[in-house]
Amino acid sequence: MPLLRCTVCNINNAAECSVCKSAAYCSEKCKKEDERLHLMVCKQFATFVNKNPRPSEKAFIAIKLEPESKVPELVWVQGRNYNDFKIVEMGASFNQPVKYTFLGDDDPRPNEVRITSHSTPKFDLDHTVAFNFRDAFFYDGSKTNECVANMANGKHKHRWCGRLVVIAWPG
Repeated sequence: MPLLRCTVCNINNAAECSVCKSAAYCSEKCKKEDERLHLMVCKQFATFVNKNPRPSEKAFIAIKLEPESKVPELVWVQGRNYNDFKIVEMGASFNQPVKYTFLGDDDPRPNEVRITSHSTPKFDLDHTVAFNFRDAFFYDGSKTNECVANMANGKHKHRWCGRLVVIAWPG
């Protein structure tokens, strides 16, 4: 089994979170630095798959940030790229997957920003993180995303509006 890297500083031999197993920390200092954000999703990560079985082999987990929510939500997403992604939920009738456009059913003009490195401290990630957002928010009336504001503790530098979906994959 490969050594885990710290979620915050990238140091080897970190201990994974015993609850969700989705984050790892090399020290109490790093754990404390990430605690506020980690606690918002830790229990969701720990129970998501058991409570929400994968609707298809092509589905993968993403984090959805709704404009009027204070806490991010895990969802299943399916598709080839941000123009094609759909949120997939199990329907009530015969457990059939129900799909809906993940940024809205109107014309959200989807866009994506990919991140491959951590900014402070500076290091390359072993995965790519993509922020998918509505590029039409300036003129479509999308509300300011309160979830982003809450996660950033009011210190965000960009006025994110409408729904955002965060996806990660290896490489």
